[in-house]
Amino acid sequence: MKSQMTYLVHTHRHGFRAGKPAKILGVRFVTPKGHAGRVCYHVRFRDGKEDFVPLADQNNFKIISAADVRDGNIPEVTD
Repeated sequence: MKSQMTYLVHTHRHGFRAGKPAKILGVRFVTPKGHAGRVCYHVRFRDGKEDFVPLADQNNFKIISAADVRDGNIPEVTD
């Protein structure tokens, strides 16, 4: 089986670092203070900044391959 790194790109203009690919490190169950727990992608941006993106927010991001990042095939940011 062949695998490759995958990236998450926020496509909504209000997404954290919209239009910038972030490497998906894994999936975690996260409970932010004052909120209910949720399943999130754990991501890291090129500069080392990490974030957690709820899977339930899937209308606001796209998952792309390392080849897409290399070739510049980054999804557009929308309203």
